[in-house]
Amino acid sequence: MIILSILSLLTFDLVIGSDLDANHFFKGLYETSGFHCYSRDSMRLPRHLHGRPQTTDPPFDLSVFDASGKRVESYEIGKVYTVKLEAYVHFRGLMLQPRLCTQSGAIIGSLRGGKFIEDEQFETHGLMFHQCGRLVTNDSLTHTGDDKKFLAEAKWQATRDVGNVQFVATIATENVVYWEKWRPRHAFLKGPYQKYSTQNPNIFIYNLEKDIEQRTSEKVVTSEPVLPSQHPLFEEQREILKAKMVTPLPVTVASLAETSENSDDVFDFDGLTFESPATANKIQVTAASMMMGDKAGSTRAPEISHSSKFLIEKPSESTFMMGRMFKKFAPLNDTVLQEDDLKFLNSHVHHRMLQHDFVDNNDLEMEEKCQDNPCQNGGRCSMSKGKSTCQCNPGYVGANCTEIDKCLDNECDNNSTCFNDKRSPVGYSCKCQNGTVGKLCEIECPKDQCENGGQCYLNTFGKIGCKCVPGTTGRRCEREINECGWNSCKNGAKCVDLFNDYRCDCADGWMGRNCERPCQDIYGSCRVWKREGQCQEMRNATDFFDLNCAASCGVCVKVDNGTDESYLPLQPILMPFAFLLGEWESTIKGWNNHTTDYPADMDGMIYNETITFSVAPSLSFGTPFVNYTATMTSLDDPSNIHQYNGFLTIQQYKDNENSTDRGALTTVSNTGLIMIEEGDILDEKSSSEGAPTLMLTPTYQFYKSETKNPARHPERSKRWFTVKNKRLMQYMVREFKGRTHKFTKIYKKKTEFKYL
Repeated sequence: MIILSILSLLTFDLVIGSDLDANHFFKGLYETSGFHCYSRDSMRLPRHLHGRPQTTDPPFDLSVFDASGKRVESYEIGKVYTVKLEAYVHFRGLMLQPRLCTQSGAIIGSLRGGKFIEDEQFETHGLMFHQCGRLVTNDSLTHTGDDKKFLAEAKWQATRDVGNVQFVATIATENVVYWEKWRPRHAFLKGPYQKYSTQNPNIFIYNLEKDIEQRTSEKVVTSEPVLPSQHPLFEEQREILKAKMVTPLPVTVASLAETSENSDDVFDFDGLTFESPATANKIQVTAASMMMGDKAGSTRAPEISHSSKFLIEKPSESTFMMGRMFKKFAPLNDTVLQEDDLKFLNSHVHHRMLQHDFVDNNDLEMEEKCQDNPCQNGGRCSMSKGKSTCQCNPGYVGANCTEIDKCLDNECDNNSTCFNDKRSPVGYSCKCQNGTVGKLCEIECPKDQCENGGQCYLNTFGKIGCKCVPGTTGRRCEREINECGWNSCKNGAKCVDLFNDYRCDCADGWMGRNCERPCQDIYGSCRVWKREGQCQEMRNATDFFDLNCAASCGVCVKVDNGTDESYLPLQPILMPFAFLLGEWESTIKGWNNHTTDYPADMDGMIYNETITFSVAPSLSFGTPFVNYTATMTSLDDPSNIHQYNGFLTIQQYKDNENSTDRGALTTVSNTGLIMIEEGDILDEKSSSEGAPTLMLTPTYQFYKSETKNPARHPERSKRWFTVKNKRLMQYMVREFKGRTHKFTKIYKKKTEFKYL
C-alpha cells in the first residue's frame, strides 16, 4: 500500500504535465487502488485527469435486494440488504455511497446513512471501504484494483431510521469514459416511516443535458432503457471492425430480429452477422477478440477497445449450472473464450441470479481434467471449485493416489491419529491425544502432571515434562508470571498484574501503554472533532481519536505543569521510528581515491556525513511521516556534495494485527536518483541486533539517463539502521557483477529531538 500510494502521486504529476487526449485510453485507471478520498464527498473525478463525464444513460443496473433475492423499494431497521451493480460493459473503478434524501428525493448535501458490511465477498468483487489517512468510513465504497469487472455487490444495513436513502455511484469504464453521481430509481430506498412518500421522476434521469433543460420545466421526461448495442461505446466498435478487416469477408447486414437457418452457429455483433467456424471456414471471430483483443496463443482478430454485445440466438439445452456460463452456452472447440468473455456472458444471461463463482482463465481446461482421470490405483476424479481432486481407494493416498497408505496397519495407541510420514522409519507417525506421549502415544501422563493448562510431553531424556502456556512457569506450570516485575510502567503509574499481561494505571498527565506519553492532543483540530462527536461515534471503528486526541476525548487527564510545548509531538503510529530521531554525524574514510556511499560512491578519500530524522507537523489529512535528510560533503572537494531529502512512513493498515510493522523511505537526490525503499521494523526481541532495527530494500529506483553510471551503481542493495551504545549504526550490502560489498557506518548523535 505504501509504494502504490507513492507511485500514484508520481503518475499524478506526469499526467498534469502532459496534454490529455480524450481519445487515448490508458490501460487501466490512474487510481489503481481506489478513487482518492478528496473525491469522497463530491463524488466528482478530477477533470484534468479524466475529462468530462458521459452525458448518456449509464449502461449499468444498480438495484437493492433483500435476503430472498427480491428487489425492494424501502428498508427496515436492522435488516441486511444487497446492493448489486451489474454491467452491460466492463468497468474498472467505482465509488458507491448511500446518500440521505428528503421526502421528495432531493439529496441532502454529502450526508450518508447506514453502513456497508465487509464480508468475504469484498475481495471477490474488488471492493474496499474509502480510506482517508487513518480514517476508514464504512458508508463509502471504492475499488481495490483497476481490472475489468462486470459485477459488484455489497451488504448494507441501517441500524436506525435515517430517512430516505439514495445509492449514488460514480463508475469509470476507462480513464476518460465515466459516469458521475448516477442515482437510478431502483437504488432509491424509502425510509420505514416514509413508504408512502412520492418522488419527482425527473430526479432519476441521468442525462445531464436533459437535466439542465428540466430545471425550468414541469414536464416529466421519461428515460427509455438502454440496450448495449444502443450505447455510444459500441459506435466505435462497428467502425473499427469494418476498418480492420484485412481480408475480404462475407458480411451480411441484418437486423437484430433476423436469424439464420442454424441460429446456434451465429454470433450477432450489433447487427453484423458472421458465420461461425462450425458452419463455414470463412472467418473466426471470437468473443475474446471482440472484447479483449489478441493475446498470446489465440487467433489474431480485430482489436476492439470496449466490450461488445454478444448474443447467441438459440442456446443449447444442456444442463443449467448456476454461475457457470460455459455449461449452458458451450463454445465451439476452436473458439477461444477468455476471462472477460465469460464474465460478460454471465452478467447478461444470469440476470439477477449470478453467483460469485467467477470463471478463471483455466476453468475450461480444469473441467476436462477428469476426462483424462489423473487418479491412479482406481481413484475417482471429481471437480471442486474449479480444481480436480482424487478420492482414493483404501490403501492409497496422495494427490493422484500414487502413495501406499502406511496407516492401514499401524500401532498408534490411545485413540491417537495416524498419518503418513516419509521421515519416519516405519512410514507413519502418531498424533497423540492430550494426556498421552511417546512415539506411539503409548504412555499416559498422570492426571495432575501439569497445571494451568500446561501439556505434558516426553523430553529427549525419556522423561515426562510440561510445556507451559504463556504467562505460567515452573516444572508443573504451577506459578503465574508477575509481569509487573519488569517495571514497565513509567512516571509514577500503578502496575496491575494480569494473566500473561499487565496494565498500567497512569497518573494524571500521562497516557500510553506504559504511561510514557504526556496527555496531549497531537492534532490542532482535536477539539473540533470532539464537538462533532467523532470521539464517541468512531471509537468502535478506529482508535485514531483516542490515541491522537487523548486530552480532548477524555482518555486521560491533562495537567498543566508548565512543561515546554514548543516541540512537535510524534504521532503514536510513528513510535517505532523513535529510536532514529535526532541529528547524527560521522566521518567516512575511503581508499583507492574513492569512498563508499549508499547507493553510489563518492569521489575523494574522505567525507563528512550528517543524517537527520526529525518529527514532521501533524497534518489533519494524509499519511503521517518523519522527515529524512542526509548530506555527504567531500573534504577533498567541498563542492562535491551528495544531498538526499525525503520522508519515512509506516504501513497504517495491516491485514493481520500481529504481523510485523513495515516502513518505507522515499528520497530524491541531487545526483539524479529517486528511490523508494521498503522493509520491516523490528523490535529488540525480534531483531538479530538485539535493538530496534529498520530494514530497507530498494523497490523503486529512477536515474536521470545522463547521471546513471552502471559502473558506480549496484545491481542489488539493501541496508538497515539500528542503535547500539547510543550510536546509530547503518549496515549496507551492495552487489556488483556478482561480487558482494559489505560495510558499516557509525554515527554519533549531535542533536537530540524531543518528541514526547
